[in-house]
This record gives sequence, structure tokens and C-alpha cells, in this order.
Amino acid sequence: MEYAATLGLVDICYLHPADSSSPSPGWVDVEWISRYDGLLAFRVTPLGRYCLSPEKGPFTPSKPPSTLRLEARSNLTIHVVSGTPGPADLIQIEAWAEPKETNVWQADSERALASVEAGRDPAEFVAYLAERDEQPLPEKFEAFLKKATSDGRALRRGEPAQLFHCRDAATATLIATSLSSICQKAGDSTLVVPESKLDAFRKRVRSFGYGIQ
Repeated sequence: MEYAATLGLVDICYLHPADSSSPSPGWVDVEWISRYDGLLAFRVTPLGRYCLSPEKGPFTPSKPPSTLRLEARSNLTIHVVSGTPGPADLIQIEAWAEPKETNVWQADSERALASVEAGRDPAEFVAYLAERDEQPLPEKFEAFLKKATSDGRALRRGEPAQLFHCRDAATATLIATSLSSICQKAGDSTLVVPESKLDAFRKRVRSFGYGIQ
């Protein structure tokens, strides 16, 4: 109950011992011994069979078809046609669109950018909509997601670096020109040096007769 059921290896049928038909142990003056007295039955799930099988192969989880039907429109709105969105549906939809009214969402650039930054794949959202929308995704919706993908990856975080302020622009230019593979100028008299190249930078700068505070 604590491990196998929690991991999805088994399904359990359980009632609180007070509500179950578990017999009294008889030899003690208590109604039940533990919470496990309410365990009526269990069955091994496909995942459990895979984990317990001596021969491991690729595992493909079963996925029941969704009863939720959506409609993505050219005005970048998503409407519920039938069914009721569950918590997982709301997480998926609202990662890209903002609730406007009951069962209606408007695609939102800020949410889309945040989703791409967080590592969400827009292709998964397209597949999610395609599974629940009988019509092809409108071109404007595809363009919106394509732009969000491009804009969300417009900048990439580089490696950590340090700034060094030189005494004047001429010194910065001299060092940056001589050590172009180690540092770059960041303004008239400032140099930026990746932390992975700090030791080499210090040695080369000292070879020019310059000190670093």
C-alpha cells in the first residue's frame, strides 16, 4: 500500500477497517489490528507486470481516450465543445492560454513564453489539441505557437563570467585585441572573461606587466 500502490505497480481495493467486513481478530479486544484490515483486493497493473517481468522490453503505458472535446479557433481561443476539463487538462491548457470565461481560454504570449522557458515543448500541446479537436489546428494558432517557440529561445544563458574594469580604453583595447580568445570588450574600458578562462587571463595579463586587484 505504501510503495507498490503509490508507484502505480498495483491497484488496490480498500475500505477503512471500520467500514469493511474484515473479521475481528478474536483473540484481542479490538475491532481491527491495523489499517491493512481494510484491504479487500489488489491487482497488478501493466506497469507492475513490466517491473516484475524478468525480460525487460520497451514499456508503452496505456492511455484511455479522452472524452473532452475542444475547439481551437483562428482568433486564438480554445473552447470546450463537450466534456469537462480535469485538473490535468487545465494544467495543459493554461500553460499556454489565459482563462477568459467558463470553458473558454485565450492564447497568451506571456504564458507561452514562460512555458517555453520552462522547457515545455509546444509540439506536445499541438498533439494534445489534435487529440481533442476534430478540426485541424488553425494556421494562426500554429503561427502563434511557432513564434512563441522562436521567441522563447531567442536568448541562451551563457557560462558564468567576470567583468574587469581597465584604467582606460586604450588598455582595454590592447588586452582585448591580444587575448581575443580569452576575453571580449564590454564597453570602452571593460572586459568580460568567462570563469573557465580566468586563470589563463590572469597569467597573460601579468605577462603584459599589468596587475589585477
